[in-house]
Amino acid sequence: MRVCRSCNLDENMVRFYSPSTVAGRAAGSMCQPCWVAKSTQWRHDNRDRWNKQRHYLRINRLFGLTNREIDELYKAPMCQGCGASVSRQGKRLTVDHDHKTGKMRGLLCHDCNRTIATAQDNPNILRQLAKYLEDRI
Repeated sequence: MRVCRSCNLDENMVRFYSPSTVAGRAAGSMCQPCWVAKSTQWRHDNRDRWNKQRHYLRINRLFGLTNREIDELYKAPMCQGCGASVSRQGKRLTVDHDHKTGKMRGLLCHDCNRTIATAQDNPNILRQLAKYLEDRI
């Protein structure tokens, strides 16, 4: 019989994760409510670290970049569209990619990334819009 090392309730009163469910961590000796509370508190206390970890894992999964390559990419971040180092919203730059091939193209701020997405990755639309603006200035 297991007893939660945090709240001292046993498995007749509360559910436990199986150790393999949570990557072999101490979840086997902690009940689910205590484990969730502990995990939530850690993410709250380490928000920047948590967000960076999730961001790196996502970039690695989508584009196959290593942590070192991601660090190099963000060493001196610059939007390839407007030259900004962060988005107007104060967030890090977005990794832009070709939606047909999945290949990474570079970093863009949120606004430039949305502009390209709205133009459906079609440079002719963007050229036409640029011409439209130039003709009316």
